[in-house]
Amino acid sequence: MKRSDRFREVLTGPLTHEFVESRQREGWEPYAVEWVRAASKDEPQQVETPYGLRVAGDGRHLEEDPSETDVMMAVLEGLVQDWSLSRITADLDRRGYTMRTGTAWTPGAVFDLLPRLIEVSRTLFARPEWHERRRVVLQR
Repeated sequence: MKRSDRFREVLTGPLTHEFVESRQREGWEPYAVEWVRAASKDEPQQVETPYGLRVAGDGRHLEEDPSETDVMMAVLEGLVQDWSLSRITADLDRRGYTMRTGTAWTPGAVFDLLPRLIEVSRTLFARPEWHERRRVVLQR
């Protein structure tokens, strides 16, 4: 594979045709373009609701989403049993759990859920239902 050099350059002015041509004369080719603009006060900021929570009926705060909490508990069960992500995914499918999009879970999607599980695991492990599930898991 041919080696290539790369660098990132923050522009201090507008991107001009002359600037691009000068870089091309030096042997550089454009690789990516990153666009930035000031946020409009009129546009609502899009923020993804953390997994396991939903917007409450009043639209002003978040509340627990029981079905997503059940998914996180099921994933924790699999992790405690040292299951692979594929096996956890199969277990979620067997239980009839789907992702927010309504599609089946994938190992990659379960992997992407891990940071959120780390955030909430302390509260999930403190729940009475976890202690009951733990007993069942340990008996297997």
